[in-house]
Amino acid sequence: MVSTNVFNAWPVNLVIVVPLTTRDRGFAHHVVVAGSGLDRPSFALPEYVRSIAPRRLQHRLGAAGPIHRRHR
Repeated sequence: MVSTNVFNAWPVNLVIVVPLTTRDRGFAHHVVVAGSGLDRPSFALPEYVRSIAPRRLQHRLGAAGPIHRRHR
């Protein structure tokens, strides 16, 4: 979930999420997410940002830390 608490408090009952994958496709816009409770390095897929109902979130896998950008 990447939405802020202010957004989450709105009565629309949605949260904003960014899906993760463990496959490195080599795209510069895929943000590396390592550690933070995940069992292996993952990559955020910003092209698939979406809003979902909070009830679809079953349990927390981890929490995002600092962003590490790739330099190519």
